[in-house]
Amino acid sequence: MMGRHIDDVPSSFAPAAEWTTDNHIERHLGKDRYMMRIAVRTSLLSLTLLVALSAPANALEIFGNPGLGNSGRNLGNDYDKLAQGFTMGGTAYDLSSIDIGLRFDSPVPTTSEMFISLYTNGVGNNPGTLIGSFDTANPTPAFLANDNNVYRLNYSGTLSLAANTTYWVVVETTPTSPLFDWFYASEASGGALSVPTEQNSSGVAYFGTRAVEAGTSPWINVSANYPGLRYSINVVPEPSTYALGIAGTLVMGTIARRKNRKTASA
Repeated sequence: MMGRHIDDVPSSFAPAAEWTTDNHIERHLGKDRYMMRIAVRTSLLSLTLLVALSAPANALEIFGNPGLGNSGRNLGNDYDKLAQGFTMGGTAYDLSSIDIGLRFDSPVPTTSEMFISLYTNGVGNNPGTLIGSFDTANPTPAFLANDNNVYRLNYSGTLSLAANTTYWVVVETTPTSPLFDWFYASEASGGALSVPTEQNSSGVAYFGTRAVEAGTSPWINVSANYPGLRYSINVVPEPSTYALGIAGTLVMGTIARRKNRKTASA
């Protein structure tokens, strides 16, 4: 033991718990090394939170009528366009995707023959200006002929759905498009679907249904006929910014408490 300071090793008479205290660690490692360990732990915690926040989040449904229904409204024969409107509640959300009930004959329309888009509310409470489109080239599952299904279409781009604002989902065909149906079922027909409603306490409300008859141009109000067109609006869940702020506060609080303990024991 010659040449070695007695403080470098634990005393056999000292309580074992002393070696786990912050004061003991600081005394034997030195203040700089102790603060470095705190910084490393803080960095690791921050990195873990960032990874968690950057992980893909499941879509949150804020409006819709789950199910499929027992009948459909024909596009390409009866109507060139069908639209369903919804009004946002008091919270803004980033649009993620739409789930929509469709039935295709054979062949399935191509991406240049069928468009599913989002519009503003325009003159006469009808669809107004085109905002953006949903991706019909990459549906989940893939479009199938002679099959009724609910398909998920991601929104192309980014869009924040503003609070207390009305939007229209518009399904549109071209003159060359094969026929297909947007599924619906009104309560009068005995179907399972009714007017879409808010989901997950979002406050989103049904606004109305509009159509453009084949070969014509004006929008007509068909809310009484087809209020239950099958679709759901999905958004990105609220970002966990509060969790990051709370974690940072906890880390700073922990450091402050340790400093207070050291000051008190000095």
